[in-house]
Amino acid sequence: MIIRQFPEMAEAGLQMLYPAIAEELFGEEVYPDPDNDAPLLAPHVVRFLDSYMAIHWHALHSQMRCEHTRMTEWQHEIDKEWACECLMF
Repeated sequence: MIIRQFPEMAEAGLQMLYPAIAEELFGEEVYPDPDNDAPLLAPHVVRFLDSYMAIHWHALHSQMRCEHTRMTEWQHEIDKEWACECLMF
């Protein structure tokens, strides 16, 4: 069975979502200089989002790994059952 590799955070491009997430959580205060043409998030907001996303990404990655292991075990059980049934006929 081929399982697609779960991407790393950097590969997934989560940082592109930081401005939208920060605005939803904290409002316009996330920008130290909102009048700037290209407003940047405050450094403490970026650190918070890095930590928050890393925790949740790790939890999701762990959950996916457990589900993959469980599905692999189930597949082996089913293969054994089918092999036994085929031998009976």
